Amino acid sequence: MLKNAMQLLSLQEYILRNRSGCPILSKEVKEAIIEKLQSYFYSERGEELGLIGAENLYDFFIKEFAPYVYNEALLDARNVAERQMESLNEELYVLEKTIKHNR
Repeated sequence: MLKNAMQLLSLQEYILRNRSGCPILSKEVKEAIIEKLQSYFYSERGEELGLIGAENLYDFFIKEFAPYVYNEALLDARNVAERQMESLNEELYVLEKTIKHNR
């Protein structure tokens, strides 16, 4: 359970650092996505997409579409957290001791 709490804290730190709603991707991930865009354009459209064009397209996708994906990811994380809290509550109820009342 502590590991899950740490993951939630990491998510909270990520959200606080990134109020724009756009993902913070490493340089390596960005480069890999740009390569995939170039490959897609060549295989699907038969067009060479240069580095500047691919970077512009990447920036457009991140700016316009990433907030939707980001919000869905937050919803998924919220649902996971709620299920885990329900499970934790059930486990805590099991630990309760029965109290006998003397009359």
